[in-house]
Amino acid sequence: MPLEATMMIIDNSEYMRNGDYIPSRFEAQSDAVKTIFQTKIDSNPENTVGVMTMANKGFS
Repeated sequence: MPLEATMMIIDNSEYMRNGDYIPSRFEAQSDAVKTIFQTKIDSNPENTVGVMTMANKGFS
């Protein structure tokens, strides 16, 4: 299996943290990130995975 480097960017805006979706949109996103992370590491333990959060109030 080839060596891979993966970068994931998580939306940490107020929209993702509001309570209109159960679990919150942020929690659902976090679960997806954990699944992708585990899949990448299971396929090759030397793979690297980075996580970055971004948020903004929006454009006017």
